[in-house]
Amino acid sequence: LLSPASGRPVVTPTREIVLGIYCLTDMRDEKEGEKLPYYSGVDDALTAFHHGVVKRDRPILLRRQDSWEGEDKWILTSPGRVLFNSILPEKLRLKNKQLKKELNTFIDWAYDMVDRVSMVKMLDDIKALGYRWATLSGISFGVKSIITPPEKKRLTEEATHDDDELKAEYEMGILTQDEYLFQKESLWSEKSRVIAENIVNHMDRTNSIRMMVDSGARGSRSQMGQMAGIRGLMSDPSGRIIDYPITANLREGMSMLEFFISTHGGRKGLVDTALRTAKSGYLTRRLVDVAQDLIIPEADCGSERGVC
Repeated sequence: LLSPASGRPVVTPTREIVLGIYCLTDMRDEKEGEKLPYYSGVDDALTAFHHGVVKRDRPILLRRQDSWEGEDKWILTSPGRVLFNSILPEKLRLKNKQLKKELNTFIDWAYDMVDRVSMVKMLDDIKALGYRWATLSGISFGVKSIITPPEKKRLTEEATHDDDELKAEYEMGILTQDEYLFQKESLWSEKSRVIAENIVNHMDRTNSIRMMVDSGARGSRSQMGQMAGIRGLMSDPSGRIIDYPITANLREGMSMLEFFISTHGGRKGLVDTALRTAKSGYLTRRLVDVAQDLIIPEADCGSERGVC
């Protein structure tokens, strides 16, 4: 269950499992004047949930048990969080928050707290629960989920204006070619990042793509920027920056020239993957050849620093 390389868990939830647990442990905000239901224990809350009396993300008040975190007699939680905690071993039942990327940290911590049999059962239950709720959530990738921020046009025009000033300085000889390309790359990278941040601000918290990114199941904000913001500067086959920023995105579509410039990146990625595999494999083989003659005859030489 643990990796010999790092001591961290080999078996950790990923992709749909993470997304399913993220959806399950979500809790919507309380509405003004809303009366919250009270439940005297986990069984009561789960019975009401399974009979459709409350939805998984509705805030509820649950009588606190010894293993739940918090000082008050009643804790604010949701049926989804109660369901998630119900599959955990007794001593781990204190997760009263929406679980995202820290699910792996939680699994790592759980290895120290419970025995192997309980650990395996818990991982299996988390897997089943994650897949089930990823399916029931109905999250999928739709074109309408990709929202282009209204600030994109203004920010792109600002970047183009700054770019023109840099070009004027370069043509006057104030900047060298390397300085010009470096400053240009910094300018467009920053604008791409700002536009990508604005995309998230204009997305509803129930937006499928935002949920995939926020949960850590798949994707990143920079990829959202490529889909709905601007693509920015690309590299040529030799790795140098092409002096032509792509201000379109994958949602709007690119011109023929922008598409052609973009093809360098895709091709380079595939070539690098093929070469990197061969290089790392060859390096490993050489390391094994060097180390195979080293023989350590003692079970424990007494060193505490790893050097005898």
